[in-house]
Amino acid sequence: MNNLIFDFTPSGALQRKDIMSRTCEICGKHTRTGNRVSHAKNRTRRTFRPNLIKVKTVVEGSTFSVKLCARCLKSDYITKKVSVPKEQ
Repeated sequence: MNNLIFDFTPSGALQRKDIMSRTCEICGKHTRTGNRVSHAKNRTRRTFRPNLIKVKTVVEGSTFSVKLCARCLKSDYITKKVSVPKEQ
């Protein structure tokens, strides 16, 4: 699997790549089309959408909001940014 989220500019700065909506930014899983099949074998078109979750993560000190499929989140490809409550 290749990292599709971030890229470096010629000056060396970290920059986020443009990704289509409804696409996992790690594995590239996106909406697929297929057929809905009835009991009588009638076929009509339908879409299969990935289970996307919006997660905040830290990459080289910068916080980004990333759309991941549940499989990539479960596989620990990204570490979630966890906010620690301030003590008073």
